[in-house]
Amino acid sequence: MGWTGVHNQINDLAPFSQLASPNGAPASALFGNGLSTWYSWLGLGAVWVMTPLASEVIYFDTDYCTNPDLDSPNPCWPPRMSVNTDITRTLQVLLSISAAVVATTAIMWFHKPCGISGDPTSIAAIAAIMGHPDVAADFRTLDPEIKIEELKKLLKDKKYKLGYYRLSDGTERYGIIPASEGDGEEQEGRPVPRGIDSGLPISQSRWKPSFINGWRDSVLLIDGLFFFFLVGILGTTAAYFKTVGNSNLAKVFESKSVARRVVFALLGSLAAFNWGRLGRGELLHTPQGRRYTLGGQLLMHFPLSAESQTLAPYMRLDQSDADPTSTILLRKRTLPITAFFPMLVNRHFPAAAIAFTSLLSEFLVVTLAGMPYRPGQLRGEFYFCGITSLAILVIMLTSLVLFNVWRRFLPHLPRKPDSVAAVMTYVCDSRMNADFEGLEHDSVSKRDKTIKKLGKRYKYGLRRRPGGGAGWVVDETGETHVRKVSEESSTSSQISHGLQGHGTV
Repeated sequence: MGWTGVHNQINDLAPFSQLASPNGAPASALFGNGLSTWYSWLGLGAVWVMTPLASEVIYFDTDYCTNPDLDSPNPCWPPRMSVNTDITRTLQVLLSISAAVVATTAIMWFHKPCGISGDPTSIAAIAAIMGHPDVAADFRTLDPEIKIEELKKLLKDKKYKLGYYRLSDGTERYGIIPASEGDGEEQEGRPVPRGIDSGLPISQSRWKPSFINGWRDSVLLIDGLFFFFLVGILGTTAAYFKTVGNSNLAKVFESKSVARRVVFALLGSLAAFNWGRLGRGELLHTPQGRRYTLGGQLLMHFPLSAESQTLAPYMRLDQSDADPTSTILLRKRTLPITAFFPMLVNRHFPAAAIAFTSLLSEFLVVTLAGMPYRPGQLRGEFYFCGITSLAILVIMLTSLVLFNVWRRFLPHLPRKPDSVAAVMTYVCDSRMNADFEGLEHDSVSKRDKTIKKLGKRYKYGLRRRPGGGAGWVVDETGETHVRKVSEESSTSSQISHGLQGHGTV
């Protein structure tokens, strides 16, 4: 689990590291990292291979004595704890690869982008660097229903970078600017229209009996494949647990239990890989436009733990009068254990449940690997691993079904907000860009405190543009928490004075 934090931190900062280069980066960097973070995937692959192999390092040897009892299933007793030297050597090589990747990451950390928030994974962080008029215009003129694939084609010739620019009123800002523009050039600001259409066609986002209609239907199909994968593991585990050494699965590996432990650990790793937030499951896009896949189709989607954190703020923004803490300031955590409590505190209960289940999936690797019955194993150990594995699998299946039901109640999101470019399409028309002026330099805690002090409320909806057309936007509602409190206090004071005037107090 420790590598997940390193891997995801690399991928979160990679687009901004590319934009911080003097020559900027192509617009494709805003959609994903492509092969620019290949070293992180190399380390991830090494760690992923180590997981099932680690179950074979230490085993109980019952064939060590000179006078074995050939009539007993355990020729030598008591069993002797031994080390598998071949597996140990393999793990040493994989650990060396992981150590080299960690060293490379530590070196590159000193070249991380400066001038922006230390954690640019929230809606507010993207809005703070989205104030350049030309960049906003590139996204503001888009069809509100444009898909990510079409957006990539429209922006394929664009290049951006991080730098300073100056608005016509003399305000100096830092953010994403066209790569051809020099730092500090003056730009004419464009006023943002006020008001979000309250009559949103949210009904269009509900479930429709169509096949692969948008990103929601595609991930539903892949989640269906993953559901049957989990059902297969559950059935295999239940059959093995019921018959132990007499099942057909056991007969395949009847010579040794080593292969059985590897297979069970591999199944647990596949399940944990999908539930965790390691593999982003996206296609890798290179600047030349070539596409590469990461493993099988089963794992080709955004992991559930990361996806739930990404979508949770938009579910809350669909409601009126949403506070900033649980929406635009909500950051994606790199580990399920660090995501669980923030999601719970902010009352994103489905996302908290997914994070908790993702944490359980890490234990599934251990319990499945410990289940195959082998010489020297205690029967209590076998029952514990078997029952625990079955319980975790049932929880995972239940959570998967409930999460897909929850996803269907999301507001209409033409583009899945899992990349910098997708979020930019939702904040390019927002007044947050002006409200967060100067906050791009602040630390995460200072920035969040400043935004909370504004007392504003936020909403996701459809905005009608003055020149015609419309766009989906995350923006303030025009109401503030401070105003509401003062109005309530004023009303309460008037009522109190009125009661006193009538002699009732």
